Amino acid sequence: MKNWVFLLGMITLSISIIIFGVLLSQAIERAGSGLDSSLSYFAELLRGTLLTISERN
Repeated sequence: MKNWVFLLGMITLSISIIIFGVLLSQAIERAGSGLDSSLSYFAELLRGTLLTISERN
């Protein structure tokens, strides 16, 4: 009986670790996507500013 309860606990722990890994990977992917879009916006803003400055000179 004790081995059966231990096995059930280990299976539950394994499933929760897998679910945590999936959720963590999705969170990292979304954070990276947000960072990528922010950096792209900043790069376009900087490029436009530098072009404006170079056109004035």
